[in-house]
Amino acid sequence: MLTFLKFLPPLTIFPVKSLNYLLGLAALSGLSFAGDDPKVNYSIPVDPGDLNTEPYLFNGLVQSGDARGSGFVAENEQLFISAAHVVYDEDLGWQPAPTFIPGQNGDAPDIDGEIASRGYFRWNSYARLAQEGGVDWRATFSRDVIMAFAFEPFIGVTPPRIDYRGFSSLRRENLVFITGYPAEIDYTGESGGYYLHSTTPDFTQFSNGFGRYVTNTHLSTGPGNSGGPVWLQDRRGNWLPAGVLVSGLTAETGVYGMSPDMRQFVNTSRPLLRTPISRMRPGRGIGFSNGFYRYPRPRRVPDGRARWTRLPVRVANIDREAQVSKVILDLTIETADRSDLVVRLVAPGGTYKELHSLSDPGEADLIFEQEDVTDAFAGLNPNGNWQLYIQDRIRGDWALVREFQLEISVDGKTVSTDP
Repeated sequence: MLTFLKFLPPLTIFPVKSLNYLLGLAALSGLSFAGDDPKVNYSIPVDPGDLNTEPYLFNGLVQSGDARGSGFVAENEQLFISAAHVVYDEDLGWQPAPTFIPGQNGDAPDIDGEIASRGYFRWNSYARLAQEGGVDWRATFSRDVIMAFAFEPFIGVTPPRIDYRGFSSLRRENLVFITGYPAEIDYTGESGGYYLHSTTPDFTQFSNGFGRYVTNTHLSTGPGNSGGPVWLQDRRGNWLPAGVLVSGLTAETGVYGMSPDMRQFVNTSRPLLRTPISRMRPGRGIGFSNGFYRYPRPRRVPDGRARWTRLPVRVANIDREAQVSKVILDLTIETADRSDLVVRLVAPGGTYKELHSLSDPGEADLIFEQEDVTDAFAGLNPNGNWQLYIQDRIRGDWALVREFQLEISVDGKTVSTDP
C-alpha cells in the first residue's frame, strides 16, 4: 500500500557519481542497473541466491487485514518496523497488530511462514494529522512509522542496528538503496507479485520535505513498498536502515528518516521482550495498540475467609470513546486444592467474569495462560481499576497469587501514555 502526495516540493534531480564506479558496486552486490535510463533507479527482483545474505534477510512482507506493505527487523529479532499507514484506516482508525512473513519471495504470500506480531507502537500525533490533512499529507508522512513486537523471534539471526542519524545522513550524498515488496513497479507498470525487490546501490541525496519526512526524485518504487527500509552504507561497509519508505510517485520517493527519537520505540519495547513482562514506560507522545498491565508482586490470600482479597491494576489515558476489543488474562494461583477458591475478574464500573468457583476438588493450582476473556468486557471503555477478586473459602491450605496480568486492546484508538 503506497500512498501519494497531495503537495509536492519542487522537483530536483541530483547528479549521479561515476557510472563505472556504480556499475562495479552493483556487480559486487549481485545487482544490475535498473533499466537503460540511469536517470531513474527503480526496483528490480533480488536474485534468489542473495535472499539469505545481508541486508535482504532482514526484510519481510507485512499484512494487516486487506492492506499489504513491507517491513524489516532491526535492533532486536523480536521487533520489526513498517509504515504507520499500513495499519491505519482513515475511516476505521488503528487496525489490529499486523503479521510479518520473513523471507517472502513468491507469487502468493507464504501463509505457513507468517508470524503474528503482538502489538505495535506509533506516534500519537499520526492519527490527528491523518484526520486533519489525510494520510497523503506531508506532515502525516513525518510521523508515518510503527514498531511491532512479538514474544518470539521474527528472524533467527542478529538484526542490524538502526542508523539514528539517518535523517541527516539521507540529506547528504551517500550510497543508499531501497528494498521491499512492490505490488507494481511505478516506473514500468510491471507487477511485482510478492517478490523482494531492490533498487541499485546508488549515490543519491534526499531533500527536506517536512519534519522527519524527506524526498528524492531519482529513486522510484511502487505500491506495496511502504514500510520497506532505506539502506545506507556506513564507513565500515555495513548496511544500516536509515529510513522507512512512506510515499512515492513514478519518479519520487518519500522517506521517514531515522533519528534519535526512534530510540523511544526501542526502549518502550524492552519490558515486553523480557520474561516475565515488566511495566512499560513509554516516552511522551508514544501510543501502542495494546497495553500490558501487571500486578507487581506475589500476593498471599487469607486462608478460610469468606472475604474478597482485591488485586488492582490501573488502566489509564485511553480515549474516552475507545472500546475494549480484546482482553487476554494470564493468571497463576498456587494452591494445594483449587476447589477452595472463588475468583472473579472485575472491570471498572463493576462488570465481571467468574473465572472459578469452588470446583475441581483435589486439583492443585489455578492457571489461566493467554486466556481470552473478551466476551464479558467487549465494548467497555477500559479506563480505571481492573481488579482480581479472590476468596479462599475453606481452611487447611494456603493460596498465593503468583502472576496476574491483563493485555487490553481497543479498536481504532491509540492507547496513550500522555497525561
